[in-house]
Amino acid sequence: MYSGNDKSPTLDTDGDGIVDACDFDSDNDGIPDSLEDFDKNAKFEDDDLEGDILITPILGDAVPNYRDLDSDNDGILDLFESGIPVSVINQIDTDHNGVIDSGVAVGQNGLADVLETYPDSGTLKYSIRNVDGDNTPDFLDVTSNGSDFDLYQIGKGNLDTLGGGFISTINDGDKDGIQAVVDTDLVKRGAPNSPLSPYASLLKNALTGTAKNAGTSEITQAANDVKIYPNPVKAGESLMVTAAEEGNYTLFSAEGKAVKSGKFSARTGIDTAALPTGIYIIKIETKSTLKSYKVIVK
Repeated sequence: MYSGNDKSPTLDTDGDGIVDACDFDSDNDGIPDSLEDFDKNAKFEDDDLEGDILITPILGDAVPNYRDLDSDNDGILDLFESGIPVSVINQIDTDHNGVIDSGVAVGQNGLADVLETYPDSGTLKYSIRNVDGDNTPDFLDVTSNGSDFDLYQIGKGNLDTLGGGFISTINDGDKDGIQAVVDTDLVKRGAPNSPLSPYASLLKNALTGTAKNAGTSEITQAANDVKIYPNPVKAGESLMVTAAEEGNYTLFSAEGKAVKSGKFSARTGIDTAALPTGIYIIKIETKSTLKSYKVIVK
């Protein structure tokens, strides 16, 4: 029965046989449409807010959140920022395209039964992930850990040309909310083999061993151990990396080409003498952290 909301009474975005107006999860990303109603005004078509920065107040992609597979445009699909355990995601989205597989039962309400307390209850058995504990869930937060852009964390900071932490070039021909520069299927909804949230492994690690009872603040602290300075760095001076763990770094040009790499320990200097001035992305990887930063050489 049509519920009277402003979702289409004829469109079936996810092809599950339930029209959007009656579908609890119209895009099949595992997040109920009611939670994707960002401004909580019970209107769904006006929720398209990715790219909310001062110089560009709204840089939306014309796809409302309830049909958008990457609502905050940070390169990590909503399903992977939902809070659904990776072990479950691997079962319900086998190609990691950000859309729950068509063979997964959805009952009468359009929300995958496996995600509900019982079929058609409409109540999730998993909490929506909010790593930094602020007022914005990860699927709408470009800085899920409260300090670092998610887009940089997955090594795609070069796609942020406005400094807002989101993919700046809006080009989405198939209208699934995934921009063409990261969309591995430009015809059908979803992007197979998309990256998981960089915090999925941190959350998993926090629930094992001595960190079994680790809370959100401890997880966030683990993600904030790495420091890069000075930034900007003057050409010829050392770019310093400090971290609680040993790891590897890779420095990329703004075009995405790897220009320098190596290992680092507690405090390591990276020589910038051979680097032309400009913007770079440094990717830092330790056993518990994967982070990327924008670095300016001047």
